[in-house]
Amino acid sequence: MIAIVDEECRIVNANQAMFKTFGEDIIHKNICDILRIPCKMKDNKAPFTKEVSRILHTNDRTYSFKAYPFTEGMKGHILVIRDITKEYELEKRALQAEKLAALGQMTACIAHEINNPLTGIVGYAEMLMTKPLDNVTVKGIQNIYNAALRIKRVVEDMLSFAKTSNLKRSLVSLDKLIDECFEQLDELFVKHNIRIIKNYSDLPLLNLDGELIKVVFINILRNAVQALKGSNIGDTIMVQTWEKDNYISIKIADNGPGIPADIKHKIFDPFFTTKEGSKGVGLGLWMCYNFIKAHHGDISVESTPGQGTAFYIRLPIE
Repeated sequence: MIAIVDEECRIVNANQAMFKTFGEDIIHKNICDILRIPCKMKDNKAPFTKEVSRILHTNDRTYSFKAYPFTEGMKGHILVIRDITKEYELEKRALQAEKLAALGQMTACIAHEINNPLTGIVGYAEMLMTKPLDNVTVKGIQNIYNAALRIKRVVEDMLSFAKTSNLKRSLVSLDKLIDECFEQLDELFVKHNIRIIKNYSDLPLLNLDGELIKVVFINILRNAVQALKGSNIGDTIMVQTWEKDNYISIKIADNGPGIPADIKHKIFDPFFTTKEGSKGVGLGLWMCYNFIKAHHGDISVESTPGQGTAFYIRLPIE
């Protein structure tokens, strides 16, 4: 896409690729308004002599944006804009895959080494809590016990991740699997007055590791409840399923506060969490990502601050 803009960053002329992407009526419109970006092409110290090169994320697309100032004559810039959304997504996935591959090689070994001494800590703490001790000592032992259990949860998550290399597949009804997750979390929904909407399609059976896929759904549903109850924005979780192009798609959406744009790209990273204290260790969505990838599927998220969050999962039928 190529365009010429004047000193006010208004489009004077453009090629067909520009019209096709942004509309036929863009002439005389401000390019910065169209791209929804702050203007960086005007330099008060040296007006219209500054070359600008940026990567832009706007309108759910990623663009390579370059602005070259005119060297003589009219004031303004020649713009060269390229849609690099696919390349950017591929690069992000490649980096993510590299990080996860490196972590995966260490996971089973680390979990095993931690688990052995941890078993002793938990066991001795449980034994000491049965003894007639003063309140201060009992409280200290209880803190040790709770901390050990938190480490135990991390180890269990790490071991679950290691399991992705050995899937125990069987024919599974996805709708029934989701309903089992709802039943498991029913008390949580009732406690926080969460309304559930189900919109299932008539789906074929899938050859999945049902226990791992349940972990995915439960993690996402728990996160949705956490977002709703923690913000007092929204009260509904909706789950929808459909079949398209030899894939089954699942949408899990809430009408809560949404995910801030500056952290949305981090949510599948290991040990990234927004939960305070001991409420989260940041492995839940990381595991979800890996469990879905182990089934040759895809998982993504769309979120608008103040309007809600939707997770999209695609699993191959064959």
